Amino acid sequence: MRLPKRLPHNSTLVKALSVIAAFVLWLYVMNEQNPSISRTYALELEKRNLPANLVVTDDFADIRVKVSGPRYVLANVSVKDIKAYVDLQDINKGSHDRKVWVVAPPELQLDEVTPDVVSVVTDTLVSRDFPVAVRFSGQGAPELSIVAAAVDPDTVQAQGAARLIGNITKVEAVLNIDSALASKGRYKLAARLNALDKDNNAYGKVALTPDGVIVTVDVADRIITKTVPVKAGFTGPPPGAAPSSQALLTPLEVKLTGPFAQLAQIEEVFTEKVVLDKLPAGPLLLEIKLPPGVTADTDRATVVFAPNESGQGT
Repeated sequence: MRLPKRLPHNSTLVKALSVIAAFVLWLYVMNEQNPSISRTYALELEKRNLPANLVVTDDFADIRVKVSGPRYVLANVSVKDIKAYVDLQDINKGSHDRKVWVVAPPELQLDEVTPDVVSVVTDTLVSRDFPVAVRFSGQGAPELSIVAAAVDPDTVQAQGAARLIGNITKVEAVLNIDSALASKGRYKLAARLNALDKDNNAYGKVALTPDGVIVTVDVADRIITKTVPVKAGFTGPPPGAAPSSQALLTPLEVKLTGPFAQLAQIEEVFTEKVVLDKLPAGPLLLEIKLPPGVTADTDRATVVFAPNESGQGT
């Protein structure tokens, strides 16, 4: 029998045979020659079967679990495939040592658990209602201010360890008003809540229901007070009065109340203008002229002409 001198050239067949050969070789190495390796995982400790009337007060450090097994098995294992937990069934209030249990895929061998025993501190789980206080942060436009604020809901429930709930003095919603104080109007703003003790320390392990509120704020002109001098608005002095008399004005200052935008521009106020053609026989009662929307602690000023001791008029 004479063999052909040359096999038919077929690149597709050659490639297919190469892939099959490589796969067979991989199966041989992985199944017959695959070495056992080990790997360590850091796992969050789960709390199972905790009685409904208790809460664990302390956090646990991660549990380090060392497992070993065939390399091809470990190649497909992630941290979510291994669980570390403590069984808290029948536990009561106080401090207790509990064994750490680990659940891993059956193909793996559990080599080491660190720590394998943890201290579990529990307290009674209690609930209490608190009114919501609002604290504003930020600046916003200086000429505006919040004139009213309403919280919905205005009461929330705090749930947690009895020791922590007993130390809570208030539940606070912190609201940044930079965005609200841009123009006048009504705004609805979301705010997160914090449970605080008397030193304003926040308790992160206390559950608040709900954990956020809606604060409705009304923004209007910022009203301020400002004290400025009063100046007489009359013209003169009357003929012959200046050399021997001076004008005494009472009060010399007034306290103004009004919108910030207006009062920021006012440095003094004047009485009504009076043209004096002769020296008045008695005091003059003059109206203090104020811009619209601005009020003063008095709207009248009195002017009295008195002898000038220096011989010079004012």
